[in-house]
Amino acid sequence: MAADDISADVIIRSARQEDIPGINCLAEEAQFFRSKETLSAIMEYVGEENFIVAEHLGQLIGCRVAVLLNESTAFVGYFIVTKKYRGTKVAKRIARRILDIVGERNLLLWSVVERVHTNIKFGMKLASGNFQSIMVCAGKIDISKLRTCEESERATHPPIKILQKSDVDFDSLFAYDTSIHGFPRRKCLEIWLTKPTSTTLVAVAHDGAVKGYGVIQDAPHYFHLAPLYAESSAAMIALLKALLETIPEGAEVEFFENPACSTAAKVLQDNKNSLAQLSEMKLMLSKENVVMPDPERVFGVAHPILPV
Repeated sequence: MAADDISADVIIRSARQEDIPGINCLAEEAQFFRSKETLSAIMEYVGEENFIVAEHLGQLIGCRVAVLLNESTAFVGYFIVTKKYRGTKVAKRIARRILDIVGERNLLLWSVVERVHTNIKFGMKLASGNFQSIMVCAGKIDISKLRTCEESERATHPPIKILQKSDVDFDSLFAYDTSIHGFPRRKCLEIWLTKPTSTTLVAVAHDGAVKGYGVIQDAPHYFHLAPLYAESSAAMIALLKALLETIPEGAEVEFFENPACSTAAKVLQDNKNSLAQLSEMKLMLSKENVVMPDPERVFGVAHPILPV
């Protein structure tokens, strides 16, 4: 059958929660090793109408997600078409549906390096500024190699304690998250932090101020560390250590590292024999740059369909 004929038989539609197993198969084929739980959380957050799938003869063959951050900015991700259907115009039909959803918003995405040139041909451009890429990292982190901060930093940043999210006022955590992103995302935070297999820990100063938080979650191939934010290297390392202590000793983790974060770079260097950078993703946008956080505050981002 000709490519155009196949494409004509493909249904482009909004996803449903019952599509999660099929979407997970697409993600596995593309080596996006997320859990079904995470996919379900993403769909709940963005809304089924913004999670688009392609279906042919009852089988899911492609997908893409649009995250409408506000009236002027959107993020897209999870652009997958199964290998058999590439070159059949299915990808173009999915992309067209997503662009209809995004409208005139500034469109942002994390692009695998191999598709940067293609995205540029379609009008995207590379972001500039202090936050331009993330690295997909996986392997083992030796807790004994997680160094504490220097004396000079201890004087600048008073001691913090690590608490369970249930012991922290949610509005304070939400305010901290907004200070990182710039985009208020209460619904996203509520869903992300309550996934059944996830553990969320919060760094808190002596006066109760939130100084960082991190999430670790069980996933099919690794424990997924996403995200990890903190106001200082000391808080970042304390959170990382506490999160790793909640999973089996020696278990492998995966995270989306911010290579511009010096603390993250040091952890990679100290664990270079057991922890590797697998691939790079570049931040791209259709219009203007957006304000991104201080890279030193971001050890790793939550997910490539989110700006940070």
